[in-house]
Amino acid sequence: MARPRPAADYPVEANFTTHVFKIINGVEITLRIWPGHLKPTPQPWILYAHGGAWGFGKNQLPNAWCIPAFRPLGYHFVSLGYRKIPQVWIEDIMEDALDAWKWCRDELPALLPGQVDIDRYVLAGESAGGHVAMLLANRLSATAVLPPPKAVVSCYGPTDLIAGLGTGYEVLGWFPSGEFSQEELEAHIRDRNPSHAVALCPEEFNLDVETLREQWQDPSVVFNRRLRLQYETTKFLTTSGRLMEALLRLDEVVCEEDRKRRAQEYSPLHSLDSTKSYPPTYFLHGTGDLVVKWETHLRPFHDKLKARGIKIGVSLADGVGHGFDNAFTVSKMNRQRALRNFTNATEMRHF
Repeated sequence: MARPRPAADYPVEANFTTHVFKIINGVEITLRIWPGHLKPTPQPWILYAHGGAWGFGKNQLPNAWCIPAFRPLGYHFVSLGYRKIPQVWIEDIMEDALDAWKWCRDELPALLPGQVDIDRYVLAGESAGGHVAMLLANRLSATAVLPPPKAVVSCYGPTDLIAGLGTGYEVLGWFPSGEFSQEELEAHIRDRNPSHAVALCPEEFNLDVETLREQWQDPSVVFNRRLRLQYETTKFLTTSGRLMEALLRLDEVVCEEDRKRRAQEYSPLHSLDSTKSYPPTYFLHGTGDLVVKWETHLRPFHDKLKARGIKIGVSLADGVGHGFDNAFTVSKMNRQRALRNFTNATEMRHF
């Protein structure tokens, strides 16, 4: 009997290497590097953050179109992992992203001798990873000491944590498995021990573990109760509207004004006000996204960047929802045809 395949079924691009860039409180965090196609001169690199509501996801397999789009152009593609809430919060995640960036600055020249232009880089990500990329761009652009990114690519990334995300089982399509009690979920949310954090969490537990190991090209992938609890907790936080509370540790802040100030600090839209510069930015979004609504998150950020004279590109796909870009690549489809379908489904727009 054939094993069931993942919902987004596409192979890992060949010729990658995996590296541990950080171990903190016993938690090992990795990144994966796909060198770009060889060019006569040193080429730029991309640091990519995966999505998963800051609580699940993997760096082993970026969204289907990403590497095929950038690698032939010579870009070296780096996909980073980061620790997941609720044992850590957004500041820890941002520290992981910055540490991945620093590791790449130190190590890529030796790993890709003569092939990488270390000061020419792009920050990118999808969903929660898009938020991480935009916020990291803000931080790296705020100092004259560090080289800022040349561009940012945000695929349906949240920009305004005050506005929050769409919630509810119907909107997200996430329903409880019934494996964990309310008490277990609440205890996991209260657990703030960073040594209990994970940096990898699958989301398709109906699959055989060997299927995921094959797809991700990672024999270390496991399915266990701890990771199932991680995924169920993230679903519960999101559908119940409590995700921002856990991500921002708002229960530690008593004053409502201070809670709002913390949400502003970690919102790309609002923290932009504290920086003098920001890189050219490209947005990919679906108009039918009910999780990260484009009118709430993309448009205000777009308008603020435009008002500051920053170059912007926008690709809006009519009527499609969150994570739509992986729908064009499944095992039965030819890769080039899938990428062509993806390109045809989006339209460049400027508001």
